[in-house]
Amino acid sequence: VRLPFPGKWTGHFGTLTPFVATCRELGEDYRTHAAPATLPPGHGADEVAAARPLPLSALGLDVDGAQPGVPRWSDEFAKHWRGFGEAAAHAELARWTSER
Repeated sequence: VRLPFPGKWTGHFGTLTPFVATCRELGEDYRTHAAPATLPPGHGADEVAAARPLPLSALGLDVDGAQPGVPRWSDEFAKHWRGFGEAAAHAELARWTSER
C-alpha cells in the first residue's frame, strides 16, 4: 500500500490517518463480524506437549562452540555497540528505574 508523505512529521495522526484513508479507498468492509457459531476443535494433548516452550539456554543460540566455525550471533552487535547483551540490558534497566 503506497501512502502519501506530507513532507514533515506530524505525529501519530500523521502516519495513522493516511493509512486509514488508504484502507478506506480499497473499499474493504471494516465492520465488526458476528461471532462464529462454532469454534474449530482444539489441539490434542500430543500437539500441546510438542509445542511446550524450551528455555532459551536450551537452544544454544549464543554460546561459544554451539556450532563449530560459526560465530556467536551477538559478536557482530558487540563490535558496534558496547555493553550489548542481557547483562547490559539489566544494568540499564536498573539504572533507569533508580533515576525515576
